[in-house]
Amino acid sequence: MINKKEGKRFLLVYGAAVTLGFCFITGYVFDGLDGITYAGLKKSPPDNDWYLAYNYTGTLDHGVIYWNIGSSIKNLEKADVVILGNSRVLIGFDWHTLEVFGKKHGIRFFNLGFGWSEPYIYPMMILERYNIHPKIVIISADTGFGRFFTDKLSPTAKRTIKDGKIKTAMSYFSRSVSWRYLLLRSTYLPDRLNKILPDLPVDVDDDYRTFYRSRVSGGWYLGLIPATNKPINNPSEFDCAPTDEELAHADKLLAQLNQMGATPLLTITPYTQSCLAGAELVAERMKSRFIKIESKGYNTWDGDHMTPESARRFTEEFLRQFERSDLFLNLVGAKN
Repeated sequence: MINKKEGKRFLLVYGAAVTLGFCFITGYVFDGLDGITYAGLKKSPPDNDWYLAYNYTGTLDHGVIYWNIGSSIKNLEKADVVILGNSRVLIGFDWHTLEVFGKKHGIRFFNLGFGWSEPYIYPMMILERYNIHPKIVIISADTGFGRFFTDKLSPTAKRTIKDGKIKTAMSYFSRSVSWRYLLLRSTYLPDRLNKILPDLPVDVDDDYRTFYRSRVSGGWYLGLIPATNKPINNPSEFDCAPTDEELAHADKLLAQLNQMGATPLLTITPYTQSCLAGAELVAERMKSRFIKIESKGYNTWDGDHMTPESARRFTEEFLRQFERSDLFLNLVGAKN
């Protein structure tokens, strides 16, 4: 017969075991809902700085950042330089190259780009919502496919705002748990055991559209991108000149940046339909410095997003030009 003391000890040990198992499977600890290591699971990031941002179930990072789930906003608040744009900046600006450069010069970057061709209004809502004041805002001035200067929120952004924090957090939690369950089964269970369990909704080994996002830098982890190379060949002529409406939104964005004390720095990430001429016109309208990098010589893995190797070279070239600018010299000088 178990006495009360032994019963309490059993409950404590059992509770601790369940809690540890829960944290391992879900990736959560109680400090701000941040993650723990993926412990060598397939299709996983290298450490606990990353959370599931997108997989076969859809987008998660829109809600994680907007509703301040975890520590992303805390790190965004510390950033000297914030990057705005769509999914091409999340992949095109290599997080590791930015991190090395930032540590060398004592500055911090945060990538606030979003997928689904999200326009400028959504990240600006986040900066204003949390009263964030970066010194420099890098903007990928996309006037071609996936125009950036519009107030038309993506369906994902609209749903995120409508759902509210509790529903968004519950969705993020359940989808993260589900994904870890798939990774656990795919990594550790033998095939014969998997065959008698319910079918997995996706083949983890063949799934290449899974992205993790850094809580520290905001960048996407590029280690899972397929090893394919499609050279960027821009069409000689296509309509990418900014419209009057886009220029009006550029004016609004400039006014918002001025109000928060941030200086814009424009560029455009290379892809099949990137338009340097259109981006330069926006930079001229915003009276902003423009870092011009030709698309020739870069490769994509899907026609729209650069390969990790091209992203690294693009980021290095961008930083070489940035380092020679008065914006950089003033930023570093002010910090020193």
